[in-house]
Amino acid sequence: MIEELKKLLKRAEESLPKGEKLCELLVPAELVREIISAQPEEDWIPVDKDMPVEYDSVFTKFHGTDKWRDGMWLKSSAKVLVTVEFEDGMRLTETAKTIDGKWATENRIRKRKVIAWKKMPKEYKG
Repeated sequence: MIEELKKLLKRAEESLPKGEKLCELLVPAELVREIISAQPEEDWIPVDKDMPVEYDSVFTKFHGTDKWRDGMWLKSSAKVLVTVEFEDGMRLTETAKTIDGKWATENRIRKRKVIAWKKMPKEYKG
């Protein structure tokens, strides 16, 4: 919704003759600006509140059969942005996904705990 409001405001401002400002009575531009600035950018979700949606893996059909192997999983989520916290309290943002309800971070060199996540942003359109 915010992106649509930004586009609407930009189109309205670009349609005016040079040097003219939006008429506050016709288009409450300041109200639109306030709404835009007040909206959080896709808030972080604490992991104790919710987890990403998981979907069946390609291996699900083998579960319970003699074809099931270590390293297979039933469900996984899409990659998301996560904030991880290290034992010393330092925090970083990286990407991760869940596999069977457990976080799978890409870098496993240092012990870390995922504390919050959010969906990946939309790709740059240029």
